[in-house]
Amino acid sequence: MKELEISERGVFEACIQALASFPVVMIQFPEVFGLMAMPNREGVAGLNRVKSRLPNKLYGSVIGDLEKFLAMHTESGRTNYLRKQEDIHKLNGSIIRIRIDASQRSSSACLNGTHQGLLLQEGAARELFKHLELAFEPYADPELFLGHPFSAPLCSSANISGHPDGSITEIERARHFGREMGLPLLVRCSEWDSIRDKGSYPVLSLERDHIIIDRKGPGLERIMASFPDGLFR
Repeated sequence: MKELEISERGVFEACIQALASFPVVMIQFPEVFGLMAMPNREGVAGLNRVKSRLPNKLYGSVIGDLEKFLAMHTESGRTNYLRKQEDIHKLNGSIIRIRIDASQRSSSACLNGTHQGLLLQEGAARELFKHLELAFEPYADPELFLGHPFSAPLCSSANISGHPDGSITEIERARHFGREMGLPLLVRCSEWDSIRDKGSYPVLSLERDHIIIDRKGPGLERIMASFPDGLFR
C-alpha cells in the first residue's frame, strides 16, 4: 500500500490512478481513518467488500463543494437557522444529514429520502474532495442520490463493519487494515496526528427549525456552543 502526504504534489492524480485499479482508498481524517470510493455501484460494492458489509448498507459522502451538497436540500426541508454562509461552517467537523427527496425512498447512499455528508473545514482535504468531485462527474450514479447529479466521493470509517475495536484512529492499525484489505493507497494528513479527541464524527440531522443529534462524537460540544440554546434535540 502506497502512502502519500495530502500536501504532496500529485496526490489527486495518485487517488485517480489508485481508484482505477481498486475502487477504495484510505484517507486520514482529523479524528479517524476513513475510506473513499467513487459515487457509483462499483464504489458501493468496493466499500461493502472492504468493510465486510452486507448488501443494502448505507454510505455518506465527503463534502467538497458545499453549495452542490446543499443544493440537494428540498425546499420544505430548508432550515431557518442557517441563514448566513458562516452559519453552516459552524458545523465543521460533523456529518450533516439533509432531506434531498420528499419521499421515503432509500438507496445505498440515502435513507428515507435523506443523505449525509462529512463537512471538514477548508484546507488540503476539502480541496482534494473538490477535485475528486469534479473528476467523478462523468461516472457518478444519480440513482444513489435519488436523481440528483451529485458526484462527491462516498465515504465510511476504515474498519470492518461492527468490529468490537470500533473506528481506527492509530496509524499502525490503519496500515495493517489497509494491507490486509489490499488497499492501493493511504492519504496521510500527519498534521492531525496530535489531535487527542479521536473517534467517529457526530451525526446531525438538519430539520427545519432544529437539529437532531443522531450520534454523539468529538467536537459536538463545540458545535452546540456556537448555536442558540434549545436548537439541538
